[in-house]
Amino acid sequence: MIDKGIFTYLRNHGEKILAPTWAWVIEGGKEPILVDGGCSYEEFRKYSILTTGGEEAAPIEDSLRKMGISVSDIKTVIMTHLHSDHCLNAKKFPNARIIVQKDELEFARHPHPLFSAIYKGEWYEGLNFQIIQGDTEIIPGVEAIFSPGHSAGGQSVSVRTDRGNIVISGFCALDENFGEKGDIIPAPHVDPLKAYDSIVRLRKIADMILPLHSQRLVNMKSIP
Repeated sequence: MIDKGIFTYLRNHGEKILAPTWAWVIEGGKEPILVDGGCSYEEFRKYSILTTGGEEAAPIEDSLRKMGISVSDIKTVIMTHLHSDHCLNAKKFPNARIIVQKDELEFARHPHPLFSAIYKGEWYEGLNFQIIQGDTEIIPGVEAIFSPGHSAGGQSVSVRTDRGNIVISGFCALDENFGEKGDIIPAPHVDPLKAYDSIVRLRKIADMILPLHSQRLVNMKSIP
């Protein structure tokens, strides 16, 4: 359980919520694509600036195994951004190219002092990065959407399905960040104006948005 105010800028401080950190598998192409990878409980507690939270639902390799996917099957990992809770499991996929935005990797390797606690150079050593810049098609029907603000080079992932355009947000958010009463930027951000613009853009292009820390997805096995 963590403070809700981390996700909703200037709102809801003191309210404790469950905020899962998701990893996503995109199927339907020649091979599965992983979006983010999460991190282990031990690494979360070691590196996170948060003093609470970090319970591990299951190691990512176990979750993939239940889907009939092995670690070696993953050849592509799209990183929404390079904060610890989203990227530290990337090293478990030695066969994968790690797709990341140029601005994100540069900032992660040389962070502003204000953000030096949430980016550590050793996390990225040995990873096979494929660096992209701006909106980029990954495979037909899957596109990286440049979504800065929460981080310097966040990227959302748009997946075209027979039920519409489903977009995984490229920044830490809850469903309420995309609420009917107005868009709320995440509290940690490098640029609040870009964070707001990224939220507005996703609302325009998506038939369904999957926020990175949404609670409503806990009991959903597949989307759509």
